[in-house]
Amino acid sequence: MIIVMLFISGLILSGTAVAGLLMVYQIQGATNLEGSGRAIFAADAGIESALYCFYQVSLGVESRIQTFKDNPECTEGNVGSGTAYIVAVQFEPEGVTDPQDITGYRFQSTGASGRTERALEMFISVENP
Repeated sequence: MIIVMLFISGLILSGTAVAGLLMVYQIQGATNLEGSGRAIFAADAGIESALYCFYQVSLGVESRIQTFKDNPECTEGNVGSGTAYIVAVQFEPEGVTDPQDITGYRFQSTGASGRTERALEMFISVENP
């Protein structure tokens, strides 16, 4: 009987400790609204930067691929106050080797402010002649 009571008490204590830890993480996330807002707007700035580069180059697929490979200004930036973004550009379908086989572009932008990160994703579908 004593062993069963100790076992049940241990389970309740463990459950309470885990619930308390989860609550601490939730409270920390809720109190960092400023960092979260900065991070989401930085991710949005990354998407806009990638779109700007996407539409500034000629309509040739090869030139778009080269633009994102050669121009780090299109894929990363600092928006001030310790806030930055990084954009990953993927060509769909994955692993395509011939530029004429590209059916779309996937932009994944991650904005960071302090220890807070937020991410946005956008997909552009294209038709190749």
